Amino acid sequence: MYTPQEAIGKQPIFLLLIQYQGQTYKFAEQKISIGDHSFDGDLRDFTYSEQSNLLGVDVESNSVSCAVMFDNIDLILEWRKGYTLDACEAELSYVLEQNGNIITTYEERQIVFVGTINQPVIGDPEEPKGFASFSIEQRPYDFSQTFLNPEQIITEQTFANHDEETAGGKPYPFVFGQPGLPRNASGTVVETFCTPAYMSRKQAGNYHMLIAGHAVEATQVKIKDQAGNIATFAVLEAVDTNGNAYSYVNVTGSSIVYPGKLLTAADENAAVSEWWVKWDNGGGFANPFGDGALTRAGDICRYALLLSKQTVDYGAWGNIANVINAYEFAGYVNDAEVSAWDWLNNEILPYLPLEVQSGPKGIRPLLALVYSSTYLQASSNIIVGRDFYQAGPITTAEAIGDLINKVTIRFAKNGLDQDLSMVARVGQVDDNNQQQRQDIYSQVSTNKYGILEQTIETDYVYDRDIAFLIAHTLVKSKAFPLLQIEYLADAQYGYIRVGDLVQITDSNLYFDNVFVTVLGKQWTGLQWRYIIGVQESPITLDRYYV
Repeated sequence: MYTPQEAIGKQPIFLLLIQYQGQTYKFAEQKISIGDHSFDGDLRDFTYSEQSNLLGVDVESNSVSCAVMFDNIDLILEWRKGYTLDACEAELSYVLEQNGNIITTYEERQIVFVGTINQPVIGDPEEPKGFASFSIEQRPYDFSQTFLNPEQIITEQTFANHDEETAGGKPYPFVFGQPGLPRNASGTVVETFCTPAYMSRKQAGNYHMLIAGHAVEATQVKIKDQAGNIATFAVLEAVDTNGNAYSYVNVTGSSIVYPGKLLTAADENAAVSEWWVKWDNGGGFANPFGDGALTRAGDICRYALLLSKQTVDYGAWGNIANVINAYEFAGYVNDAEVSAWDWLNNEILPYLPLEVQSGPKGIRPLLALVYSSTYLQASSNIIVGRDFYQAGPITTAEAIGDLINKVTIRFAKNGLDQDLSMVARVGQVDDNNQQQRQDIYSQVSTNKYGILEQTIETDYVYDRDIAFLIAHTLVKSKAFPLLQIEYLADAQYGYIRVGDLVQITDSNLYFDNVFVTVLGKQWTGLQWRYIIGVQESPITLDRYYV
């Protein structure tokens, strides 16, 4: 990464590496040598742009378009042989030039985009046979990898003596956090049984229920049947016929009703086909990134991304871990078909103050603007002048109808009746209590725009404080519109990246060290074009007074 001081007075020279037929072809805007690396000066007509939605998920939207000339290669002939440029790996980077000299090493090149060639165009009758134009797209991510191990299904092969009627074909549940400890309005823990148990062994004298497809932190759990019977069991561990670890309890002779049990007269009429677990003495899956059960959002994100087998920018996730780990989740996954990415994208990411994008090092998070200035240090302090100046009007990126200033969250799912038993509401409310809380962002936004309400239901929150935190986060992020402003900047500002938090001073806009987020970046051929975002909030955006 170049600093502003290192880039002053210097010009970027863009480089393109293409992997084609087992070789690396090197192109640049001009013919240059960098150490032992020689570049043909045949990189033409390229455009590079990157953009952010600030809050959301988009890992495949950015691209590069360009044209190159392969020396001594007939691309038409190679195409007829079956060798195409389509899907070849490509890397766009740049080095700095000053007075005709390249002043950075090959290893120090700034990588800005990595992807694969898409829709190559060859055989233009007005161009040599080595000419090609194409776009470079983000690597196509394969998000099909399932969250659960496909081997972990209760079958005759894995558990020969299971109860077919109630357990046959059931996936081993993945249990995370410590689900089932919600507190009611008076602060008392409510008995909540929220993860399934399956009869994995049904033999005389040996009645076992599988509770997780892995080792767990808990040493004992409670199980409840549909008749209302509750019993406490020690957690045991074993390995199935495929060598996969799982956790179970021995329910033999207990008070709960289970298949194979010699029923008492009181049990005869009990229609019992489901059993649910309460985790009140420890949690589920152990956190691979720290102590205790896997429950903190940052750790959950990293674990799910690890399961997805995608390239991940773990450094970027680590940089914001202290922010998003304040959000905690708990529950289970027992859908054998759901992919790790889809589960993360649908069940966890929508409740966090971040955007997820693809970068040169893989999938990375960008913290929402309203939180960036609190938790992150600005990457630079810019004073608008001749080398960095406003080039477009102030525009509003969101309609009023897209704003949210009142949020109701329904949470604390009970497995027996599948009901979300508790409510947390944030907004302009009559009074603070266990179910609703005031929010200054909501109050100011409501006074200006009226009530703009959203109701959210989540299966993975059991803590009331976390529910309120999520609601406050959404209100803070969406109570006021996002403004966009275009700036043009000299080459020396190329170190600024999309997602960076920047402080800007612009006398024309009466900005004095105002925090902004970089939403877009484009190289025009002579200058950098930046789109910056400012939240139009009277709370976070200092007003100008004379």
